[in-house]
Amino acid sequence: MIEKLPKSKILSPNQRIPHFSNNYELTSKNLLARNLKRLWRVLIKDGHLEDAELCNSIPLTFELPSEYLMFVEEYKKNPGATWIVKPASGCQGRGIFLFQKLRDLNSKRLMESNSDSNSGCGTSYVVQRYIESPYLLAGHKFDLRIYALVTSEIKALNMFQFSPLKIWLAREGFARLTGVKYSLSTLDDKVHLTNVAIQKSTCPSRNLIPACSTSSATKKPMLTVRSHAYVESDEGNQRSETASECKGVKWDLRKLRQFLSAKHGEENVEIIFQRITRLITVSLRAVQPVIAQDAHCFELYGYDIILDSNLYPWILEVNASPAMVPTDEEDYRLKYDLITDVLNVLDFEGK
Repeated sequence: MIEKLPKSKILSPNQRIPHFSNNYELTSKNLLARNLKRLWRVLIKDGHLEDAELCNSIPLTFELPSEYLMFVEEYKKNPGATWIVKPASGCQGRGIFLFQKLRDLNSKRLMESNSDSNSGCGTSYVVQRYIESPYLLAGHKFDLRIYALVTSEIKALNMFQFSPLKIWLAREGFARLTGVKYSLSTLDDKVHLTNVAIQKSTCPSRNLIPACSTSSATKKPMLTVRSHAYVESDEGNQRSETASECKGVKWDLRKLRQFLSAKHGEENVEIIFQRITRLITVSLRAVQPVIAQDAHCFELYGYDIILDSNLYPWILEVNASPAMVPTDEEDYRLKYDLITDVLNVLDFEGK
């Protein structure tokens, strides 16, 4: 009988694994909701009300089928509201649909149930309250892709603890826009979902081109360290993204910040992005009790964030293995710099 050795016994100090083994605790939508709810209860009990409020950073979420009856009760309280159904683990917008009438959900559930029974496997879903009033750019819905690198340090006395876990947030990222103007009069995917795989067939209007530009003469490091002693673990997602042949509709994050600053003031925009940082931090704190810790692991996550009409940020989902294949020249520069900075942070050669 061959005994399986732990990774710490077979890896040298300068070797790393680019995932935490149960990263799905963070990146599966149903598990993220559970973990945030658990942390919320702990923080409320301890009187940390401000931190507890951050746990409500994802839209109201119910698991299907286990919380279907709870969802129906909430549905009845908000007649006419729009809801969105997503696979608990998925990517590229597959399996997502919006509805306003309960019969539309039930008919879809019946179809999915028959499909799952034929294939011999079940699929878990979440249903979330749809953010009906998103912040718009030239009338188009968008979301933000924020990259977060999570690292852990090797300590001689304890090889299995973050001490502390460190979160490195990339200064650069991008906004993904829909190619069709936003409206609740239709529930068409191209109006509501920003995924490149869905938007590749749309023809964006010229007014989506940013009105401001940034100079690349001075390049700052992309990553900034966020160190929190109270966070000890991290997770990623079972699902991974794949690059699309179409570049979709994107704005550079720096240009977007300039645009928002010109419209709302630099101070207000800084507050928005500080809150995004806090939301990312609390999501990682939420998985502290359940993540499998290993000092040889690191992970780069892609956070999808949406702003509502009040410029309040919400976490839509967290992606493991965010796509690194560039879609155009600007995307190539962003991802090349991102990968370079990740390697510099990890410092495999001990420089």
